[in-house]
Amino acid sequence: MSYARLQVADAVVETRASSRRVDPVTGIAYYTNPNSVAIRQRLIQCPHDQPEKVRVRVALFGENIQQVADSWKRVFSSVLADGQPEDVAAGVLERVSNPLQSEIAQDPNSGL
Repeated sequence: MSYARLQVADAVVETRASSRRVDPVTGIAYYTNPNSVAIRQRLIQCPHDQPEKVRVRVALFGENIQQVADSWKRVFSSVLADGQPEDVAAGVLERVSNPLQSEIAQDPNSGL
């Protein structure tokens, strides 16, 4: 099994998370304005999505991700995530669908 880290600039993460609004009726999160005026009027920003709180979470992630990567280095890889959602999804699918050399070597049927 392979693990993929989404690699994206901190500023992009902060902007994306800070722009999230939630519909308290449906629980659906929106990152852009929905077409419905009624939904737009009831959207709220969760306290943990305030820019200063997001910056704290991003910094904490940055402080810890290298330890995680080092601990899982045999099955850990990164996917650039600054692009369009479908491109990011394709990159993740590519990483998690293809076995790593270390995984193939452990398969008794691999011939290695």
